[in-house]
Formats: sequence, C-alpha cells, structure tokens
Amino acid sequence: MPADRERLLAEIGLLEAMGPRLTGSGAHGALIDHIAAELESIGLEVQRDRHEFSRWDVPRDPRRLSLRIDGAEIEIVSAFPYSGTTGPDGIMGELRFVRGFLRNWRRARNAIAVVEVHAASVPFRLVYNPWDKLAQHGRITHPITSTVLFGPWLDRARRKGVKAVICVWCGISAEDAKNQYLPFWQPYHDLPAIWVAGEDGDRVMAAARAGRTAHLTLDATITPNATMEALWAVSPGIENGETILVVTHSDGTNVVEENGHIALLELAHDAAARSHRRTIVYVFACRHLRLERLKQQATAFWLNDHRSLWAGSEGGSRAVACP
Repeated sequence: MPADRERLLAEIGLLEAMGPRLTGSGAHGALIDHIAAELESIGLEVQRDRHEFSRWDVPRDPRRLSLRIDGAEIEIVSAFPYSGTTGPDGIMGELRFVRGFLRNWRRARNAIAVVEVHAASVPFRLVYNPWDKLAQHGRITHPITSTVLFGPWLDRARRKGVKAVICVWCGISAEDAKNQYLPFWQPYHDLPAIWVAGEDGDRVMAAARAGRTAHLTLDATITPNATMEALWAVSPGIENGETILVVTHSDGTNVVEENGHIALLELAHDAAARSHRRTIVYVFACRHLRLERLKQQATAFWLNDHRSLWAGSEGGSRAVACP
C-alpha cells in the first residue's frame, strides 16, 4: 500500500515545528503523545515504559550560554551535553591551552582549559562492520568519531582542578559544528564545557596562547527525577510464537535525526489494513541522546525489559526479524 503523502508531510511539518526533541524534554514528550494517539487511532493498544533520570539542559539564550574574552563576544556553537553548570553568574578564569592526546590537565588548574578536537578521518571498517566483507570502503570523517578519539575526558580535568573546558573543533566549519549534540553517551561530569569552531575557535586558541581571561556562562538546569518514556505497541499476527520487531528512536536533534517514527506509523497503518502472519511489535525507544555509555544502545533497555516478546523463552515469542 503506498504511503499517504499528506500524512507524511504533516509528520515532517510537526517535527519542524517542534525543533530539538532532547531526551525527556517537553518536545520529546509531545511527540510521544502524538505517536500514541496515532497508534490508538488505528486500534492498537499502546504501552509506555517510564524511566527516571537526572536531566541536564541549557537553552540557547545569551543570558545563560555565553563566552566573552577581553569583553568581546565569542560564538558558542553548542554546549557539551551533561558537562556541568556555572550558575547564572558564570565564571571568570585565565585561558590555558592544554595540548596533545594525553592532556596534562594540571596546566589548567584553577583556570579554563582550551583543547583542540581534530576532525578524524578513519577507515570505514574501524567504525562499521559491513555485511559484505568483500566490499571496498574508504575512510570516513564524522564528528562522532572525532569526539570519541579526541574529545576531552572531563572527569580527569575536574579532578585536576580545572574550572571549565572550551573545546575547539579543528577541521569542521562553524556552520557544520553549530548545534551538534556531542557527546551524547557520557554521564554527568560536574564541569562546564562548550564547543567553539571556525574563526571564533581561532580567536579562542590565540587568546589561550596569550593567557587572556574569559568569562563563561553555562547556566544549565539540572532536573532530578525527570522522566522519559519508551513507547511500544503490538499488532497481533495470525500465528502465535514469532514476532517482527520494528524499532526507532523518538528523541532527536532535528527533522532528519531522528524521523524514524514516520516510517513506523506508515507501517502500522499498512499492517492495520490487512492481516499478517507474524506479530509485529512497534518500538519507539527513548534513550538515544542519553545513553551514558557509548556501547549501551537505547534499544537494549527495551529489549532487556521485554524479553518475552523476542527472546524465544518458554511461554514467550521468538523474534525472526528486527528491521
């Protein structure tokens, strides 16, 4: 059955209007409610798994997120998620350049550290394990890879007495770096950190080499016992015992990342209009931007909580596919 064009355009328009749907945010919750209503409208019973966590967030407001060096405003392309908070008054400190891969954070004790994060070009197979082992792949450059390889270890910096960290993207334009939400897989560090790039990144580096003083404000809000919800619904098949899991994330930073719920809703509409052999389980995972560990993917939390729908244990179902 062809997709409903008007419905697709409406979903895209909804994401555009919502803006970033960071984990546990109001926009994220609104999308979850919208998805639930759509699934219920075609007769599916919707289930929600609620998880509590401590939520960190800072709006793009110059009163709460700003950097000034010798009175001149420096553009912050993004805050370092779950880094820390300066409070509303911000902090003052001398800028000190901390070089190298194994950074000597003692150089920036009682100061604001400035570090370079280079655009890393790595072999494709270092990051991905392709099904086609004979296919030839070149090298890739991606901000996530750069963050993993060259991003600062904020816990070490905090233990050495650093007041804050400014990360300078090298080899990535300010336009490409703007509003990146990286890294999204680390725990709370209790050390404020930001990203700068382009010409403003060069200015920060020059100021650090000259020992200039900066004023950084990263007035983040920390909300203990915040909640996020994973959503799921089951479309029963003709036969029992086998399931197909169809999974996406619901939290994302923009219209492109993530928009998987649009495809899942179309599949759900299609399946509701005809009988199908196997049971289909639609899963809208919620921890995409709050992993706390890079290898602990968002879907794993749902899988651990609902083994009876896929693991093939006694009395449960066995998943035969998970697109």
